[in-house]
Amino acid sequence: MATQQLYFKGKCQWAKVYKPDTKFNPEGVYSIDVFLDEKHLSKFKDAGLQLKIRYNEEDKEPYVTFKRPDKQLIKGEIVERGRPLVLDKDDNPIEDERAIGNGSIVTCKIVTYDTLKGKGHRLEAVRIEDLVEFNQDKPEDGLPF
Repeated sequence: MATQQLYFKGKCQWAKVYKPDTKFNPEGVYSIDVFLDEKHLSKFKDAGLQLKIRYNEEDKEPYVTFKRPDKQLIKGEIVERGRPLVLDKDDNPIEDERAIGNGSIVTCKIVTYDTLKGKGHRLEAVRIEDLVEFNQDKPEDGLPF
């Protein structure tokens, strides 16, 4: 049962919000890394979530990985969660699975809940505030190979 809804806005990377990643979990997990400014970092710390704050290698910016299981075992039954809601900046649902490039500005809605290990979370929605198009054919560093 959700106990609180929280919103975190920031630059994102590695958005996997359309198809679940099954690399480490065969049931699949949706995830997105969100860089937190001071205001959102303080809000994150006050929430008491059991998530690790990580720092990128280049400029040591703090970020958190918000997740949502595609399927989850709860009290002996498989519960299908499905993907998080993905919205454009006008709150219209995005159905075309446009790739969200690193550096896009997003607002993530998460719900928190109590667990035996502390506060848990689930990614509920991602609103794309400023989309950076992902271009798989063009290297990000400008190298021709």
